[in-house]
Amino acid sequence: MRIQEVNTGKLMTTSIEEKNKYSIGNQRFDELVEKESKQIRDDRLNEMLLDLDNISQKLKQNLTLENLLLYKKKVRQFLQDTTSRMFRREKREYTDLTGRKRIYTLIEKINARLEEMTKEFIQDNSKNIDLLKMIDDIRGMLIDMYL
Repeated sequence: MRIQEVNTGKLMTTSIEEKNKYSIGNQRFDELVEKESKQIRDDRLNEMLLDLDNISQKLKQNLTLENLLLYKKKVRQFLQDTTSRMFRREKREYTDLTGRKRIYTLIEKINARLEEMTKEFIQDNSKNIDLLKMIDDIRGMLIDMYL
């Protein structure tokens, strides 16, 4: 009984072929998926910012409790989407804690501004100018966080 010889050259070419099997052109599949996922997330955040701009304009024109609550809801949704994306990326890349601390601080500032804005609205509806300034401040902080 004779045992067949193992051809090491064939094994080497198979492993190289397997490695290249998951590449598309010059890009690896996981890099392509990451790039497309980032584009989808960015498009979604841009859409949310435009929606926030529309709601803030509506709030400026018609200062009602309903519009204020809708604005707060949209800001919170934006914060959740943005922070979940950042924390996932941060965990994956193992970056230092200084960037994360800044994110927490910014979220706390935005939440404090939202609470202050609600109190202003409930206490005295005649301070529309201060309320509109707070809306612009929150938008600026959201854009800083997005970039």
